[in-house]
Formats: sequence, structure tokens, C-alpha cells
Amino acid sequence: MAWTIKVTFACIAFLFAWLGQEHAQLYDTTRVVLKSAANKAGHDALMAIDYAQMRQGYIVFDEAQARAVFEQSLRRNLGLDDSLNPNSKSAVKSQVVVTKFELLDDSTHSFPFNYSDSDHRLFKRLRGPAVVAVIEVDSPKVGPFESQRVRASVIAEYTSHR
Repeated sequence: MAWTIKVTFACIAFLFAWLGQEHAQLYDTTRVVLKSAANKAGHDALMAIDYAQMRQGYIVFDEAQARAVFEQSLRRNLGLDDSLNPNSKSAVKSQVVVTKFELLDDSTHSFPFNYSDSDHRLFKRLRGPAVVAVIEVDSPKVGPFESQRVRASVIAEYTSHR
């Protein structure tokens, strides 16, 4: 009888260890996919500039176009609908939320510039105009483990500026 109880507890411990590993693996996979999509979307948004200002030697973003391009890139790279909800073949399983989207350009800052955002724990010395974004999604739930919030940030910048 004692042997049966020991084996049962060992099986339960093994099951929880296995589920914990699966949960950690899904979190890590979601983080990598989200970071890759954020990097691509940040780079795409970096291209939304006002060409009239560029001819004058300044890099100034078209804010509406940059935001639209950023979200379009997220939809394309993560398989999302117009509301940033996942479709059936999406790499993420819950709605993607853009918690921060900020444009730093020649109309708002002079460079180099020390950027900091303590709320999202972002710190970087910018050498040129940049797009700063933070996106979040819930990780998939595995067994008894709660879903965790996965966050990915991107700071895409023009590095050779003037």
C-alpha cells in the first residue's frame, strides 16, 4: 500500500513538472514570436516619413501613417484581424494590445537623445529619429498554470543621422 501511494505521488509530481515545462516553453515561444513581430513592425513604421521634410534635411514621421503601418505589419506577421485578435492560424492565442507607440523625430527632439520610460523599463541613447513601441499578449494557459502577460518592446531608429 505504501509503495502504491509513493508511486502515485511520484506520478503527480512528474505530471506537474511536465506541465510546468510545457507552460514555460509556450511562454518562451510566444515571447520570441512577439518580439520578432514587434521588431518588423517597428522597422516598417520607421519608413513612414514626411518626404517634404526629408528634402529639407529633417526626418519627421507621419504619425497616422506610421501607426497604421505598425498595426498592419503586426496583423501580417502574427495572423491577426483588424482588431488585432488572432485568427485560427495565428501564432498568438489572444488579442495583441499596443500599450505604447511613440515617435521621436526632428520635430520633437534633437539628437543624440537619452530616451527613458520607467513605466515600461526602456532606456536607450538614441542617435537619430526613432519609433518606440510596446506590445502585449496573454500566453497560452497550460493545465493548472495561469496565463501570463507577455511583453515585447522595440526601439527602431535611424542611426546615421546628420
